[in-house]
Amino acid sequence: MQKVKQYGSSISQTISKTFAKRQPIIIPEDTPTTWKSIYIVTLVAIMGTFTTNCIMPMVYPYMKKLMPETTEESYSYIVSISNACEAFSSIIAGGALIFAKVLAIAAGIEYFFIGTLATGKMVAFYISIGLFGISSGAHNQYKTHIAMASREVDRPKAMGWAALAVSFGLILGPLLQLVFTKIGYPGWNFIFGTKLNLYTVPVLVTLGISFIGLGDINHSPTLHDDDVRVDE
Repeated sequence: MQKVKQYGSSISQTISKTFAKRQPIIIPEDTPTTWKSIYIVTLVAIMGTFTTNCIMPMVYPYMKKLMPETTEESYSYIVSISNACEAFSSIIAGGALIFAKVLAIAAGIEYFFIGTLATGKMVAFYISIGLFGISSGAHNQYKTHIAMASREVDRPKAMGWAALAVSFGLILGPLLQLVFTKIGYPGWNFIFGTKLNLYTVPVLVTLGISFIGLGDINHSPTLHDDDVRVDE
């Protein structure tokens, strides 16, 4: 029991250090643009945009498959919760791209197992889509990171990369979802009573993308969104 308490205390300290507020760093304007950081963050942003545009359009059809009594009103509540969570996390998240990816993984795992639940499917949808919303809101802070990582002369090009992330994700998400429809429903048996079908395979892709995104972020040069770039 003592070891369990020590382990729990260690986790709490790690989390506290991760989200502890630090003083912003003043970055001189003549500091070279960190293009490596911008490219990595853009790649992570493409992955996140793909997730949103691949999963969200299929939520209501999936709900109708699992719960035929589901109404448009129930789905509208889920969308409202997702938007509220996204707006809230956009305000408080700061530079938490890692936080966004961890939440995306948690949401993806829960969403993948919804079909195995005997009861509480609607609650599970609310929770998973809410987590996706929080993840998306925190993830959208990448534009601030790109702005701070670039010199003024390079900023138009850098923000062009940010725009590319949105456009590429908007195209790739629906395109892959169209491919996944070939799998059909209910699909193939998988682990722990789950099935691989047009609704669950995109979530597995999302989980893989989130793990890749975490690896990319860890290799990105350290720069926080509350740092300030000024003329000396």
